[in-house]
Amino acid sequence: MLSFVIGLGLLLAPQQAPAAAPASIAVQVREAGTTTPIRGARITISGSGVRETATADFAGKYDFTGLEAGTYRFTVERENFAFDPTGPGMVTVGPGIKLAVVLEMQRAAAITGDVRDDQGNPRAGLNVTAIRKVGNGTSTSPTSRQPTNDLGEFRVDGLLPGEYLVIASPATTARDTTLIPTYYQATTDKGAAIPIRVGPGDTISGITISMSSSPSYGKGPIPSIPFSDCRVTLTPGGM
Repeated sequence: MLSFVIGLGLLLAPQQAPAAAPASIAVQVREAGTTTPIRGARITISGSGVRETATADFAGKYDFTGLEAGTYRFTVERENFAFDPTGPGMVTVGPGIKLAVVLEMQRAAAITGDVRDDQGNPRAGLNVTAIRKVGNGTSTSPTSRQPTNDLGEFRVDGLLPGEYLVIASPATTARDTTLIPTYYQATTDKGAAIPIRVGPGDTISGITISMSSSPSYGKGPIPSIPFSDCRVTLTPGGM
């Protein structure tokens, strides 16, 4: 009788749906336009509650396993290479599916030069940003902003091939003038800025930005008072 009751209980218990089979995505990182693998690339996958970063092996490969069905986005980092986050980097995978994905990276380009004020003096501590022109808009990558050194020099690297607008932005205020954001070569008008084109692995040097300035009212130094003009009067019982 006991066995009958147990059997009846199992028959009446709610049936659970079988767990969905996990998916997997095999990724290979290559140099754009070739079959050359990029070993040591740092691959990040995100989506469906997962965010994981792994290092590609000597063949530029890494397999992400045990994934839920869903949509995943990839980003890749590697020294001397650049990955286009606006390019194909998103895939959708179903239960139990195994996908193979190829991610391409370009040889990174760089832009170097210096920044000077309207008097021709090199300016340190200014932020220089390379803004990539994408279609009818622009895009700024995290690595495309660098400060000038003590000689006013800058180097913006890790750039994808394409056209860039380079802008210098002030971080400090001068005595009697304020430097204002200026595009290469010497304009505050984005539409009048001279674009700089770079190809894969290019280094474009000799870029000089001449900063514009405007009057800075109320921000000048406090004038000193000559000691001979100071008068102190003493009164009895007081100062």
